[in-house]
Amino acid sequence: LAASVRERALPDFSFVTLQHGEKAVVRGGRLVNDPKTLPVKAP
Repeated sequence: LAASVRERALPDFSFVTLQHGEKAVVRGGRLVNDPKTLPVKAP
C-alpha cells in the first residue's frame, strides 16, 4: 500500500479511499489510517 502511494506521488494530507471504503490520509509519503486524522463524514 505504501508503495502505491509512492508510485502515485500523492501529496501529504491528501485523502485516499481504500478498497473496503475506509479512508486513509497521506502523511510523509505514507498512508495513515487514523480516525483522528480523518474528516468525519455523517452516514
